[in-house]
Amino acid sequence: MCGIVGYVGKKINLQTAIKTLKKLEYCGYDSAGIAFIQDKGISAIKELNSINNLINKAEGLQGKICLCHTRWATHGEVNITNAHPQISYNNNFAVVHNGIIENYKELKAQIGEENFISQTDTEVVANLLEKQEGTTLNRVISVCEQLCNCHYRRMRQKHIFGKKK
Repeated sequence: MCGIVGYVGKKINLQTAIKTLKKLEYCGYDSAGIAFIQDKGISAIKELNSINNLINKAEGLQGKICLCHTRWATHGEVNITNAHPQISYNNNFAVVHNGIIENYKELKAQIGEENFISQTDTEVVANLLEKQEGTTLNRVISVCEQLCNCHYRRMRQKHIFGKKK
């Protein structure tokens, strides 16, 4: 089982993110990571086996948006490259994900293998977001409609952003 923490606010620092991520340790994990989305781009740190190992990697890291993840590998071996968050090839999107994207190999081939560094299905989502045009919301809608086994697709059949069909 994996765990996800997201934060949007005035500012969160590394220590607060680590403290929050540690609350997910009961889920079990093989790797953990944190991405801070800042004005200058995305800064991500990842480690294997221990959330505590993240502390030494990025002292002072902070931002207004933060994504944290603990991972049990389902696609790709256990290594730093495959740990989440996965970052898009132009460093514009950070993605964490629990579950399996059944058609990730087909989507990866459409995007082009040269745009990938991990073996994960999650990196496909980050790179699909990068390839889309429009607002972030429109990109997310477009990407989710391409994913097989995405809970969003099932939810959207009944609701379109809070409005029943």
